[in-house]
Amino acid sequence: MITIHIIGETAKILTECLAQIGEPAGEKGTSESSQFSQIFRLREVHLLAFFILVYVGVEVTAGGEPST
Repeated sequence: MITIHIIGETAKILTECLAQIGEPAGEKGTSESSQFSQIFRLREVHLLAFFILVYVGVEVTAGGEPST
């Protein structure tokens, strides 16, 4: 019950902050899948996923070399 209260307060604060800078509060979907689809449409999410993929690939490749 406390977690829901904290999330509710955080959402209220976020909505107020967005209103102060003139940004719309965002769409409210009817299901959880609509929230995920909104997140996955963001360009930043794609760039971050690409960066992590490249970083881990380089890390695994460098870690696989035997050290002498």
